[in-house]
This record gives sequence, C-alpha cells and structure tokens, in this order.
Amino acid sequence: HYSSQNKKTSEHFSRVSFILEERLNSALKLFSGQPRVWVDPIISKKNDITITPNDDDENRVKISEIIEEPRSMIISAPPLFGLTCLSHFLVLEAWKRGQYWLYVNSRKLKSHNIEQYIYNDYTDLEVDSNSLPIRCIIIDEWNPLENGSMKKLKALCERFPTLPIIVMRTIDGVKFLKEKQEDIKIDREFQTVFLLPMTRGQVRCIVSAYNQQVKIADDDVLVEKVVSDLTTLNIHRTPQNCLTLLKVDER
Repeated sequence: HYSSQNKKTSEHFSRVSFILEERLNSALKLFSGQPRVWVDPIISKKNDITITPNDDDENRVKISEIIEEPRSMIISAPPLFGLTCLSHFLVLEAWKRGQYWLYVNSRKLKSHNIEQYIYNDYTDLEVDSNSLPIRCIIIDEWNPLENGSMKKLKALCERFPTLPIIVMRTIDGVKFLKEKQEDIKIDREFQTVFLLPMTRGQVRCIVSAYNQQVKIADDDVLVEKVVSDLTTLNIHRTPQNCLTLLKVDER
C-alpha cells in the first residue's frame, strides 16, 4: 500500500509539473517552431537600464532568493519584458520544491470572485487544498492605471493577510487615465524591484539556441547583427524583440 501511494503521489507531482511547464512554454512561444529558451531575467532594486548588476551587486535580486523566501513585492517592467514568463517560471520552480503557488491573471480576476478563481486552479491541477495550502500568490498583468486593478489587489491582500503576494506590474507610459483612479489604500508593505533589459551574454544565449534549430549564420556574426539592430531601432534588449529580429533574419 505504501509503495502504491508513493507511486500515485509521484505521478501526480509529474502531472502537475507537466501542466505548469506547458503554461511556461506557452508564454515563451512567440512563433510556431521557435525553440523555447529560458534566460534568467535580471531583477534589480534600482530602475537603471544603463547598468547591469552582477551577481554580488547589492541591488541584484536573485530568482532563487524569491523562491526560497517569498515576500510581498512589486516587480515592474514595460510591456513585453517577460513578466508573464517569469510568473510561470516562479510557479513551476516553487512546485519543484514542493510548494503550491497560485498564479492569478489580473485581467481574468474580479474582486468578488477570488474564491472561484482559487477553486478553479486547484481543480485544474487536481491539487488538494487541505494537504497543499497556497504558499504565495502571483498576480500577473497588473496595471495600476486600469480600472478595478487596485480593488483586486486590495481584495487579495484582505483574503490572504499573511501570504506573500508578488505583483507583476506593467509600466505603460503611453496609457492615460480615462477615469479617475479609485482612491484605495492597501494595508501592506511591498518591496519594489525592476526587470531590466538583457545583457549581451543573455542575447547570445537566445541567438545560439535559435541558431541551433534554424541555422541562419555564424553565432558571433548573428549576435553582432541582433545587438546592432536593437541599438539602431532603439528598442530594448528583451527576449521578444530578439526573437522577432531573428525571425526576420531567418526569412
């Protein structure tokens, strides 16, 4: 009986891992046939895109630290910087350590249907809420300028007063408020950190992985071209921008 119970637990762990990996793969996929490449993003306490913090920089926030000791924080980045991919990566890595983190898409959440949202996720993953309580919540695609966003965050904070909540905040400088943002006070301290553009080394990782699958040119030549194109076009070194340029080069 013990071994069969162990087998069932192991099978369930693998099944949930597979679902969470699929969620991450789906977020990583930009084009059909594109290789899935994960590059640990650079998270910093300073919003300075001109500086690349190294591993022992006091402003660098390591992903492993967030997973090992989750705390309430707001991770800010412009659109397409990879906040959704980071969300799914954190949930998957936490699961591998035996923790259940709840992924919440802010666009699909209503402040009054939190319980239903939680129930649906537990059901999708076939996880027992009694034996595996939520360890941390990630709210993705959260934009403070969108109507109702503060209300949703406040409702989550009130529903889970002791749980860490990680907010993936999209900084969209183009959008202007159509209506006055509701004046809502949230009784919680959040550490604010920022997702920075990729380093040249990270660009190389994406280029090499892509180039292995679809041979376009020599790796060094291709890295030079992609970095040069990003600079010429004056766009950020994000995975999505790199992949778009590689797709153009491929054609």
